Amino acid sequence: SYQGSDEQKATVVPGIFLQTSNGLFADPFNGVGYVFEPAGNLIYGVRVNIDTGRSVEDALPGFEKIKARLNPGVFANYNVNEQLTLKSALRTGLGDGGDGSLLNLGATYKLYNANFVSVNLNASVKFGSSSYMQSYFGVSPAQSAASGLAAYQPSAGLAMAQVGLTGGFPISREIYII
Repeated sequence: SYQGSDEQKATVVPGIFLQTSNGLFADPFNGVGYVFEPAGNLIYGVRVNIDTGRSVEDALPGFEKIKARLNPGVFANYNVNEQLTLKSALRTGLGDGGDGSLLNLGATYKLYNANFVSVNLNASVKFGSSSYMQSYFGVSPAQSAASGLAAYQPSAGLAMAQVGLTGGFPISREIYII
């Protein structure tokens, strides 16, 4: 399945989260970045990740591949209490055919946190700029002619909603398995 597909997909994705004491981090979900000195309950920083794009196999006939690209951005998270964290991130696509900007708003709620093991409920919504929405959901006149679908130019708006569970445990002070 792909963005814009009428199929839904559930996946299990193991990953390693690295957080150093000097603010650098790396993980498969947020990319590589830097967390600035926290300001009370506010945690913020910069990051860059890779958007894998869309393969030709995932595209409809007449639609082209969307190339992988770097997505630099900023984020800010607010720890409401020990269980609830509100999250936000803004990123923009770079490279050939950059696909606009994406705003991610979400929350993480700790369902279980004891003996160094945690289980979290995560929910988020993503809003795309008009160029992002055109890249993943639009149908250009050329794509319309090749696919038989009606041309469609979406405006900025809701791109995706997600709900998930994550669990994890530390293997050292700086490395966390999720």
